[in-house]
Amino acid sequence: MPSFDLSRSPLLTTVHDVLGELRDAAWDERDKGDRFERLIASYLRTDPLYAQKYDEVWRWSDWLGREARPDTGIDLVARERETGELCAIQCKFYDASRTLEKGEIDSFFSLDDALAQILQEIELRAGFAEDARLEAERARIEHERQWEAAMEHAKVKLVESHRDDIFLQQAENWRQTKLLRDYVAAMTSAVADLEDVDERAAVKAWIDWCAESAEQNDPLAGPLRMPDDPEAKPDTLKPFLQGWSPYGPEAGRNGW
Repeated sequence: MPSFDLSRSPLLTTVHDVLGELRDAAWDERDKGDRFERLIASYLRTDPLYAQKYDEVWRWSDWLGREARPDTGIDLVARERETGELCAIQCKFYDASRTLEKGEIDSFFSLDDALAQILQEIELRAGFAEDARLEAERARIEHERQWEAAMEHAKVKLVESHRDDIFLQQAENWRQTKLLRDYVAAMTSAVADLEDVDERAAVKAWIDWCAESAEQNDPLAGPLRMPDDPEAKPDTLKPFLQGWSPYGPEAGRNGW
């Protein structure tokens, strides 16, 4: 149902005329109450005095702060322009001949307390939500810090493992070189007494090739230096990450 607009009834000259038309147009008591609430909300928004006092006026059903709470007797919620405080408003559309009982007025004054309780609950929920958000943020930062530390540790271990492999390979090549040199020396000694010139020449060619090949395999034949560090790739880092993902902290542990 659209908000009540006084400008749509130019022939109505008094508030009684407006209320009379509203009463006649209502389908039932509930519809009459809804129309009256919309009328008062429109009035509070447009009247110069109240428009200066309130910057927002909501019906209870439209106020987001109520969340899923049932109707507690508050019909409108207005926000004061200067302070931002909220005011509870109750709208009663009684017949002109109806007498307003004191008990009905007394019950109204409890609405501000109800609204204050609702606002306090909202603030508490907001506080809990903020605490939960901060705790989640701290956990995220700590999780990311642990992942970064794991990545740095894995990179160090990758380099150490790479150097160990090269060191062991060089030692093995050096051992094989010594073995090959000893074998070349034994070959040379074995053919020293050959009398056939052609046979000695053929054997010497083979021994010379073997000697050259043995020297090429010697790690000490070239300059010794620190090996280049290997490229840190996900697959090469994975064995050293102790369950962390090399693709980022959001993947968690054991997530690839």
